[in-house]
Amino acid sequence: MSVPFYELDGSPSRDRTREGATAHRKGLIPWSMITDFERELMGDDSMFGGTSYAKFPGMDLLRVARVHSEPCHDDQIVQLLEDIESDLAQYESYAEVTIDYAPLPESNQDDLPEPEPGTFLTYRMGFGGEYMTIPFSALHWESDPTRPVRKEAVAAMRVPIIEHFLTWHRVVNPPWGAIRSCWGGVNNAPYLQLGGGVGSIGTVLFDGATAATDFQVSDDFDLLYTGWKLDYVFREKNIRGMNYKVGEGEVAVAVGWNHSYREHAVAGEGVWDRLLNVNDEPRHHYCDFAQLTQYVALPADG
Repeated sequence: MSVPFYELDGSPSRDRTREGATAHRKGLIPWSMITDFERELMGDDSMFGGTSYAKFPGMDLLRVARVHSEPCHDDQIVQLLEDIESDLAQYESYAEVTIDYAPLPESNQDDLPEPEPGTFLTYRMGFGGEYMTIPFSALHWESDPTRPVRKEAVAAMRVPIIEHFLTWHRVVNPPWGAIRSCWGGVNNAPYLQLGGGVGSIGTVLFDGATAATDFQVSDDFDLLYTGWKLDYVFREKNIRGMNYKVGEGEVAVAVGWNHSYREHAVAGEGVWDRLLNVNDEPRHHYCDFAQLTQYVALPADG
């Protein structure tokens, strides 16, 4: 049964700026039904991101962000409050409530990985770089290939790094195990292909994550649940000039974190190659980054 809501004069109000829109409503509800009213507006699945928060009429993207209640009349029921932790003052008539509406959070990129329902991703890009020294024995002078290149001719190459900052909001069941297992690994499938970017295998490194409490909310207004905000940092190294000839054509090789410049390369072959250890393993292990935005299955009861 819906809680009766009597809207007051001067309500509703709306604000619209370049950053977006907000709205506000004021009204009266029976004092004894405050908890029912909050549950009706905030939804029963708030622990999973609040996707059922009530809408503002005519503006579906605006959802309830805050509900404030206070006594409307000086008609308190006089009683002794014996237990400060369980007893509250009661009123005979109405509570005045203020409802604030704000845009429903959503991912800010259509081509981000698909997160769990009720959660969302936000993204920003940065840049960095590193200098790589190429072995002098692998190079020659363009004007005179027969002239030796001495070790004093330091051949430094600037390698740009694309920094991807991916934030996963309102996470109730973080994939802690996947975070640990992917830490320091590279992508085993194309990843973060924003705007049609490459994101080729082995070019995106998971550099780490930070975690902080995003919200605490009670789904039944009794049990407390904690939601997390996970900040992931990925660094993309995709070295250009990576084509080499095969017959009459060329083959493109994704040169990423596991590749090094070959000291003795044969003309016409690739000059980049992966260095492996005695177990034929590369320096960075390959991971499925999709699991970083997926919940871990909870154990069945019993």
